Amino acid sequence: MAETNYQQKYRYLWQIEGKRVLCYNCPMDTQRKIIYTFLNSQPLATISTINKNGNPESALIGFGEKEDLSLIIGTNKSTRKYKNILKNPRVALAI
Repeated sequence: MAETNYQQKYRYLWQIEGKRVLCYNCPMDTQRKIIYTFLNSQPLATISTINKNGNPESALIGFGEKEDLSLIIGTNKSTRKYKNILKNPRVALAI
């Protein structure tokens, strides 16, 4: 079956364990490896929270990732983001 123009345009080429991987409708375990590899290559992210006045606040953070693709974010209890998350746990994260 020939690929459509859309399929050709939206292929993803990643390098995993020294091998280039072309991913279009690839198996879930390959997708997870691609995502994990990407997360592992990025040391920083931006987290956005909502302050007590309802305004957005963003901060640059370091993060870690686990093989199940969950993210680990640490912060001090005295930071604005910590206080904001306690009041409103909805956040946006850009990696």
